[in-house]
Amino acid sequence: MIKTKDKNLITYLLSYFLYNTARVLPHAILTVLLLDKGMIVSQIALIQSFYMIAGLLFEFPSGILTDLWSEKRMYQLALICLFFSYLAIWLSNKFVFLCGAWFIYGLSSAAISGSLEIYFLRQYQNNDHKIRRFNVAYNYATLSSALIGGGIGSFIYAAIKIHIYIVALGILLLALLLITFFFRGNSLKPPAKQTNLIAEIKTIKNNTKLIFSVLQMAIYQIVAQLFFQFWQVMFLHKTFSSSYFGLFYVYFQIIALISNYLFNKMTGSKRHFLTISLITLFLLLALQVTSPLLFIICFTLFLFPFNIYNTQLFVDIEAASPPKVLSSIVSFSGTISSIISMLTLWLISGLNNLLNFKQMCIAITILFFGLSTFLLSVKARKNVK
Repeated sequence: MIKTKDKNLITYLLSYFLYNTARVLPHAILTVLLLDKGMIVSQIALIQSFYMIAGLLFEFPSGILTDLWSEKRMYQLALICLFFSYLAIWLSNKFVFLCGAWFIYGLSSAAISGSLEIYFLRQYQNNDHKIRRFNVAYNYATLSSALIGGGIGSFIYAAIKIHIYIVALGILLLALLLITFFFRGNSLKPPAKQTNLIAEIKTIKNNTKLIFSVLQMAIYQIVAQLFFQFWQVMFLHKTFSSSYFGLFYVYFQIIALISNYLFNKMTGSKRHFLTISLITLFLLLALQVTSPLLFIICFTLFLFPFNIYNTQLFVDIEAASPPKVLSSIVSFSGTISSIISMLTLWLISGLNNLLNFKQMCIAITILFFGLSTFLLSVKARKNVK
């Protein structure tokens, strides 16, 4: 007989798989879709900025609300927000309404970042092995759903255009019903513990290990934004046709799945400096080579440590966080990372006016390596393990 805890985990992972499949379904064609709605490039950039604004405003407050309220309710709220966001995108061609839709999308992302995932991490607190196993299972659900949703999204859009959002809405509704009727966990906090929440948060300033992990995650966003926002430009500079970008998206998800498997098999010390060095080395090599084949090889070798380092940092933050305020810490880390992400994009915009694209990428990569190395050296001097 399956235990209630195991049933809850299976229910959550299945619901999250459906949620993420629906979320990424239109991702491969978002820019094309907005162009079809009559938007121009400057309007598209402004529309998408509302997602980031919502994240900056609400990610940390959503974590505190989760600690005071309920992980399940926050998860349901996130799905409902995404449902209405996608409904607005499906129904409207107006610039103002689309800005609002992307803002609600940002609210959904902020709400889900510290929701039911935290419910399970609280149970596994102080057990690094269980935290690692949960993160691996969570990553498999995330990556496999992204692989499926991203892989079929462009084909669905080619067949039914804007009505791809009807498919996404149906999947979201199924995910919401699944978690509402089959998840039996009671995640409400006793009132006596709620009154101590602020005091618990204040103790974080003395948690040096957690502070360094949050800062490492923030600095990681420098190279993450370079990859996520500009990989298509990198491939165009290496003479790849944009018609292959859908296949490359699927390829990236497969590499992420393999990276997750390798992380699960890794044992021993964390070797942060080695991972950072490999990320920097292979990305710089990819930028320098002229052969498309060598570029693909170097870029693939870059993605393995890139994905592994990201997962390790999440595990470090979760393992070092006090159980009572875990959701608040995860959301706080997300807020700091969002700020660094926005600053990085502004820096890239400025550097791109002074340097060519390749030189700008090299400068950003070196900045990531320099700041990461400096932080690790300070961490070593303070003897933080």
